[in-house]
Amino acid sequence: MTRGRACKVGCTLTLALVLALALTLTLTPTRPLALDLALARALTLALALTLALALALALALALTLTLTRALTLTVREAGRMLAHVLLQRVHGARPVVLVGFSLGAPLLS
Repeated sequence: MTRGRACKVGCTLTLALVLALALTLTLTPTRPLALDLALARALTLALALTLALALALALALALTLTLTRALTLTVREAGRMLAHVLLQRVHGARPVVLVGFSLGAPLLS
């Protein structure tokens, strides 16, 4: 999910809650004032929680994209350095076996 899409999802949920609040308060028959206040408070709390969730999602997505981009660039550079050392035969002309796992596996590919 891209950052723009996460923001759109959060904005859509927020807009839906605001519309629900407006429709509930304007189109309902006359009720006791305490019930209207309780409903308004509940919807306001739901709106605040939705906004907080959308903000946290957008922030987490932005952070994830930044870290992924940095890790990709680092692995590429490390792979180039390893290839350079192997081609220069700094450690002699012996055969080399490369085994990689976890973060080392993308370096070897």
